[in-house]
Amino acid sequence: MLMKKSLLLIVVIAMFAAAAHSQIAHWPLDTDTRDVISVNHGTPSLGGVSFVEDASRGSVMLLDGVEGIVTLPSNLLSGMDNGTITCWFNFSGGANWQRVYGFGHIDDPWAMFYFSPRDGWDGNNMHITIKGADTEWHDWTPVVVDTLKWYFTAAVFDGNNFKFFLNDQMVIEDDSVPATPNSIMSEPNEAYLGKSHWPDATFNGMIDDVRIYDSALSDEEVLALFAEGSVSAPETTLESSLRLWGYDGQIYYSKVDESRISEVRVHSLTGQLLHLSEKITDLQKGRYIPGIYIVNITSEEGVVSKKVIISE
Repeated sequence: MLMKKSLLLIVVIAMFAAAAHSQIAHWPLDTDTRDVISVNHGTPSLGGVSFVEDASRGSVMLLDGVEGIVTLPSNLLSGMDNGTITCWFNFSGGANWQRVYGFGHIDDPWAMFYFSPRDGWDGNNMHITIKGADTEWHDWTPVVVDTLKWYFTAAVFDGNNFKFFLNDQMVIEDDSVPATPNSIMSEPNEAYLGKSHWPDATFNGMIDDVRIYDSALSDEEVLALFAEGSVSAPETTLESSLRLWGYDGQIYYSKVDESRISEVRVHSLTGQLLHLSEKITDLQKGRYIPGIYIVNITSEEGVVSKKVIISE
């Protein structure tokens, strides 16, 4: 009992310390994309952005993996030698190289900082990249993240030292990164939630509670933020969670653990087999004319059958 009380005291103290740092922006992403700290409001795309009730985190932002993105003000990191960016995300799967967030530009000289939940390299690990306007590329692929699972992340810039936390674990620590937040946001610059600076797929999943601090939070402060927002997600079935929809001649999906899928079939209403694969990621490779389709997805739980409408 004494140990639990001591741990709670440490967490509370660290939370107050983190709150003492100046926040540049805080997007709760519960009902809109407004910044509750200042006027750094995000601008959602006209389609593909919604706010839903998640069983574990409450109100969160859902991006559809098709057109949903949020454009942030372009000068967020300007003038910052040190800084911290934190957020929660839940990746629903789909194409590689989606972005949870990205800052910078690809006009010569390139300068950027981005976080992808799954890259296209061997292993398909999560991917973090930093490139200052006058510095070399730095790429890290520390771990694989699961789909349909909430993760906390914190990116900490402290001089030449860069740290990246996934939940309560520091998965990157590199003391040879001279790129500051300010150099990443050299003119011209862009900042997004859910969008790459290249023509990669947009983010398919949920994002929650994005914050930017103008200083490097300590390890204890980062862990306190994780503890503050930690929740246990209830078990869900494929039948109850799977979402399928048609758009522009293709079938898209979200809220499915890709590793548990063993077969995917797409039939026409007349029963003709149009698609058969072992991976649900192959589903978006097909092209379909407007109409109604039956998608059967087999997992260890059994077969889930859903109708998908592709409109004109």
